[in-house]
Amino acid sequence: MIRKFIVILAFTILSSACSSDQGSYPYTIAVAGGPTGWPIWLEEIVMNDAIHIPGGINGYGFDQAPPNGSRVILGTSPVPARIDARWFSHRTLDFYKASISMPDEFHEQLEGWYQRYPPPEFGHYFIIGFSGKGEVTVWWRATCLSCDNEAADDFTEQIVSNRQADKVAGDAEEYRAQVEQFVDKGTFTSPW
Repeated sequence: MIRKFIVILAFTILSSACSSDQGSYPYTIAVAGGPTGWPIWLEEIVMNDAIHIPGGINGYGFDQAPPNGSRVILGTSPVPARIDARWFSHRTLDFYKASISMPDEFHEQLEGWYQRYPPPEFGHYFIIGFSGKGEVTVWWRATCLSCDNEAADDFTEQIVSNRQADKVAGDAEEYRAQVEQFVDKGTFTSPW
C-alpha cells in the first residue's frame, strides 16, 4: 500500500513538473511608455511574482499598435500570468500602480500562436505599455525573423486594453531634475 502511494505521489510530481515545463516559451519582453509628450519613469515591474524587469525612463511607444519599447531578452520563461508595476508620470507628477492578470484564455491562445508561428523562424514578444495618463496595455507579437516581407507575416494581438491603474502616494521631488529637463526641451509646460 505504501509502495503504491509512493508511486502515485512520484507520478503526480513528475506530471506537474512536465505540465509546468509546457508553460514556458522563448520570448522577449518589451516595455513602452508614453504616449508622445507623456514620459514616465518605471520604478518597478514584476512578472509572475518572481521576475523583476528593469524599469527606467520611457516616453515613446504607448500610442503605437503594438507599442515599441525597450527590450529585455529572457529566453525560455514561464507564461506571463500577472504583471505588477509602479511608475511615475513626469507630466502630471502622479504615481501609478497596477496589478494586471492575463485573461483566462491567454495560455491556450499562446499555445496556438507558438504552433502557428514557431521559433526560431518567428520571434515572440510580450509587450507592456505604461501610460503617463495611468493606463496599461498589453500585446503579444510574433515577428518573422527569416521572411522577405516581415510585415505581411507578423502577428499581433492585444491582450489587455488600456486598463486604468490606481494613483498612489509618492514624492515627486525625487524626479524634479528629470521633469525640469522635459520642460526645458519643450515636451510639456512645468507642472510645478
